[in-house]
Parts: sequence; structure tokens; C-alpha cells
Amino acid sequence: MKESVNFSQNKAEELMRIATAYGPLHPESLDTGTRTQVFSNLTYSKSLLLLGIPEDERADFVAELEIEDITT
Repeated sequence: MKESVNFSQNKAEELMRIATAYGPLHPESLDTGTRTQVFSNLTYSKSLLLLGIPEDERADFVAELEIEDITT
């Protein structure tokens, strides 16, 4: 991995967690039959912080608080 990418093992694991949580097969995207994500415009930091919110509450949390405008 060190030869292929320019970030740490920890960062790679965080990116994989984000991809798994917010990727195209996430249930929120399947509800509408599209691959559009509620989370698609979030920064890396916000995406990582939102992993602390229970999965079934994330979409509502983002929508209610207009999370894209909140600073980390």
C-alpha cells in the first residue's frame, strides 16, 4: 500500500469506512431507486465525524442541520 498511495494505513481504513457507509449501495440511495447520495457533498472530515451518528439517524441529522454549512 505504501508504494501505491500516499497516505497512512489509518487514513486508508478511514476512507474504506466512509466508502462503506456512504457508498452507492447504502440503503438511503436505494430508497429512491437512484445512486444520488444525501452525503455526496460532505468533506472528508464531516463524513468521518458523521460515522459517530447511528446509521439510521444520519440522513435525518444531515437534512435537519444543513450539515454542509456547518464547520467541523
